[in-house]
Amino acid sequence: MVKATRWMAGGGALAVVALALAGIVGAAGRATADDKDTSGRLITWSVTRDGKQVLGTESLRVVHAESGAFFASGELKLKSGKKVHRKSHMQRDGEGRLLKYQRVEAGLKGAGYRMFEWQGQMRVAPINASGKPVDVGALPSARIRDEGLWHLYQTWGLPKRCEEVKLAFFDLGARTPGEATLSCVGQRKVFDAEQAAVTVNRFAVRGVAGDAVELWVDEKGELIGAKGEARWMLRAKYALEGAGQLDEVEVPDEEDAQEDAIKDRGVGE
Repeated sequence: MVKATRWMAGGGALAVVALALAGIVGAAGRATADDKDTSGRLITWSVTRDGKQVLGTESLRVVHAESGAFFASGELKLKSGKKVHRKSHMQRDGEGRLLKYQRVEAGLKGAGYRMFEWQGQMRVAPINASGKPVDVGALPSARIRDEGLWHLYQTWGLPKRCEEVKLAFFDLGARTPGEATLSCVGQRKVFDAEQAAVTVNRFAVRGVAGDAVELWVDEKGELIGAKGEARWMLRAKYALEGAGQLDEVEVPDEEDAQEDAIKDRGVGE
């Protein structure tokens, strides 16, 4: 069993869970099926309902290669209500250009999509699902929007100041490019792992399909948290203003790494 620490937040609790991620980059620059990889930087968020009832976790492992290439493997795992276990994997070259993006439901036969370069443009192909590959042309940027996967905002290059910015992105679900407007609507205070106060800028995200989302971003451009209608999330070991450490709770061990792995399929499959 894995130990996690619970914090009080607005009369509820935030549970912190360290998750192992699949799809970590091997020496050849391809994703592997090793959930126990400890390379790069692992970022974990607690997912709650209104900062109270614990719903699950969201996480992202980021690896920067010596060549300048960038790899990010993420996971969303909700255990309350409708259970969700979804994984993502992104690869960019040294110039920041997207080479591939993949999202699947966890499991060896989990359905999903893979986007990759094909004959000078990007192609989206289904994984373990019906349908044919679709060519979507050149992307406006390496930013990907995939419904419900808030950890992807960490890869967007978020603003470090309270200002309004416009960011081009590609919506995988709609298969279309878009432009998001991030408008700073104020600030709020959270507490980090050392219980030190951290002021974050609050950005309303407009021009993006789906539920309205507010991002909480620190002065380094780091995604500290987010708030939507159905759920909130906050960086692991952080707490909302006025929170205090309570107790420890047991969290079940992760499922078998091989069963949860993202299978990195060949081009055109």
